[in-house]
Amino acid sequence: MATTMYPAKINSPMTLLSAAITAAATTVPVDDADLLPDAPNVATIGRGENCETIYYGAKDGNNLTSVTRGFQGTAAAWVLGESVYRAYTAYDHDTFKSNIEMMLPIGATAYVISANAPTEVKTYGTFLRSLGYNVWVCDGTADNVQIQEALDAAGDAGGGIVHLTVGIYLINTCLKIPHYVTLEGEGFGTIIKLADDSINNSITDKWTRGAVIAPKGAWFSGFITHYTTYGFQIRDLKVDANMAGQTGLTDYDLYGIYCSWSNNERIDNVWVINAYSSGIAIWPSNPAGETYIHGEAIITRCRIENCNGAGSWAGHAGIFVSNGTALPIRVIVSDCMSFGNNIGFAVEDSAGGVLFNNCIGAENTSYGLSFSTQGQATVNGGFFYLNGIDGICVIGAGERFNTLNGVTCFWNGRYGAYLRHDFAVTGGQFINNDDAGIVLDEAYNNVISGAVITGNGASGDATYPYGIYIVRGLLPNQTTITGCFFGNDYYAYRVADCQTYGIYESGECSDVYGISIYTGNTFAVYGSTQIPFHRGASSISIIRNNAGYVTENSGTATLLNANTSVVVAHGCAATPTFISITWAENPTNVIADWWVDTIGATNFTLNGVDPGASNLTFMWKAEVR
Repeated sequence: MATTMYPAKINSPMTLLSAAITAAATTVPVDDADLLPDAPNVATIGRGENCETIYYGAKDGNNLTSVTRGFQGTAAAWVLGESVYRAYTAYDHDTFKSNIEMMLPIGATAYVISANAPTEVKTYGTFLRSLGYNVWVCDGTADNVQIQEALDAAGDAGGGIVHLTVGIYLINTCLKIPHYVTLEGEGFGTIIKLADDSINNSITDKWTRGAVIAPKGAWFSGFITHYTTYGFQIRDLKVDANMAGQTGLTDYDLYGIYCSWSNNERIDNVWVINAYSSGIAIWPSNPAGETYIHGEAIITRCRIENCNGAGSWAGHAGIFVSNGTALPIRVIVSDCMSFGNNIGFAVEDSAGGVLFNNCIGAENTSYGLSFSTQGQATVNGGFFYLNGIDGICVIGAGERFNTLNGVTCFWNGRYGAYLRHDFAVTGGQFINNDDAGIVLDEAYNNVISGAVITGNGASGDATYPYGIYIVRGLLPNQTTITGCFFGNDYYAYRVADCQTYGIYESGECSDVYGISIYTGNTFAVYGSTQIPFHRGASSISIIRNNAGYVTENSGTATLLNANTSVVVAHGCAATPTFISITWAENPTNVIADWWVDTIGATNFTLNGVDPGASNLTFMWKAEVR
């Protein structure tokens, strides 16, 4: 709570005591009380080093009443005619100072005021600066100077908070954040923007170009960056990398926030726009002389837009994560949105483990989420939709040990998800994508369970209008698909040519690639034809207990007298691979020879000798194995 401040009187006019007073008197008589400010207020009696500041609560004519003696200084006896006036007191100074300090964020180590701030705020800031406080006032040109000084001051103090007020901060070189320092704004009204034609000052590229502005072992620097740094945070602000204002941009140029050679960073509630390479790039590593730091990078509640440089590098993404192939460093990305970028979220070399929680990757040029080179990523929930190619895509052949839990991929320009080996997919929805719902390429050691896969391939030019398309397998091919729902209902309409197969094995899925198991799935058809399975050449996949796809059936049939064969409809969804016959009664004539042939997709034929005067009833069982 602010301390009470009392009004001053212009030019501090003086009155005199109209009578002597003791040190204990609580009423002070003066010649003209109107020369003093209205009560309540403070006044000073006497001059020099021994004067006394009093507080008066009221006026009664020319008497000051309800007086607190020795409010500052020592209460004393004063003679008739002593001076009484409203001076600038130590109380005024201390109160003014403490009340202004209360305007600063609690815990802030340094305070930066934008050029757009109200005049009175900048005036207060300048005053505090004159008192020696870590407060900087920007002028809208090269604001990186003031911000960097504030960051360095916090770093020199061993860590702290640098607070930026609402406004636009125009910088022409990257900001470098020291150990344990937090850079915070006041929400998305706090905007840090890279000035036009500042790329050479803002990028340090080890292989190509750029000024080396932070020589601490970083490969490149970005717009906001740090080097061999621990425990920094960025939160509650907006970053505009101003891609359109730069020239000659190539791969690895111009990030929004670039974190290299760092650990234990936190980025929260930051909106990044207009970066060429990535909006936020996390490349944690181990500094020289230190091995296997168990750190983590956490990115939460961020929004990344329009980070879509034209280069060929796979890291042109809203959020790019690569934490090396041998570093046990965890990266967690939660509740983030990535729109209108080349890739929404890109993971590379993620052997240390990457966890995505409830993220949205939508309307990106290529993928909502991509994996390349390595694996060990888990995606919990989230929506990946309206992306130009795939909702989720594995780019590199080496991806492995990834998990998708409850993700939703829909309305993407090609596949819902393009996966390779060692994937676990649990739950989720893959619906209404232009081509296949899920593609498994080099498919082995994959498990898909409990997913809804429907309405895919309805674009009219789909190459693989299937629920799940298994391109080819590699030894040992042990893909399991269980408990999934396959339908061909597209959005609110029933489209005849969508999802023509539920699960489609290509011709390369043969017996030399091992066994896959498809069990407990449901195949539904809405007014058009969805064929549940297409088996690859020589496939030995096990298909069991799938609703809408009968793989085992039985019944009875009769070989009539005067006949030597009977055609039986087996009712299986495919040509049976095994048929057994059990005689229900003895014929009049013993049949010495009988056999089954002409086994087809719908019928089989039992052949034998004429049973004679009586008919011959038998039981049959057909299985697709």
